[in-house]
Amino acid sequence: MANSLEDRVLAYFHTAGLRAGDVVPSELELASELKVGRPALREALGALEVIGIVQSRQGARRTLGTFDMGAVIRTLTIGIVPDLQSLRSLLEVRRVLEVGFFPQAAAKLTPQDVAELRSLTDTMQEKASRGEVFVTEDQAFHAAIYHHLHNPILWGLLEAFWELFDNMGAETRTGTNLPETAAAHARIVDALVIGEMALASHHLNSHFFDVRSRLVRQSTTQSPAKQSPDKQSPDKHSPDKQGADQ
Repeated sequence: MANSLEDRVLAYFHTAGLRAGDVVPSELELASELKVGRPALREALGALEVIGIVQSRQGARRTLGTFDMGAVIRTLTIGIVPDLQSLRSLLEVRRVLEVGFFPQAAAKLTPQDVAELRSLTDTMQEKASRGEVFVTEDQAFHAAIYHHLHNPILWGLLEAFWELFDNMGAETRTGTNLPETAAAHARIVDALVIGEMALASHHLNSHFFDVRSRLVRQSTTQSPAKQSPDKQSPDKHSPDKQGADQ
């Protein structure tokens, strides 16, 4: 019932010609138009608020918002079991997205963007030398690469994965080689500086494969009964060993 009513509410908004920022009709009016009870309508509106289609502020009428892909993904991932297998699955989706969009994103980077990326990697390396994690700089680095695409769906997906991967994967940082992780990011910038986009993409891909390899090693360590150390095989899919990050 909830999903059906949400669809009807959206159809009504469309028919009424409502756009982002417009005031949504009152619950009484909507309930009358859709011939439903107010409790059911309130539940449907609440579900639409979760994904940003309807916005509500205390003391003000509801307004029509914009679709928030990040909110949708965060809602869908609430039930994911926080284990290393889930982390590897999320990482693979993130890798496919970032590597797939990298050529288009890199082509739009300005000299100022590249300078910002260099500054971020310098900070990463400084923190790494002191044994400090650099999650903020890591996320800012990836955000700086893709921000010119102005793709809200891509951005929402990446933002949701960063948030979930960070929340689920705090324990995985214990195996991170901080200096190598920082160097992996620096290699991407080095390639961008000399205009070698394919090489930069290769370093980005390698970077994600190293993270995956680390998660595989940790999973094996936590489940020794499933696979003994002498039977472990190297990750044949990894193009090389270039770095690891969170």
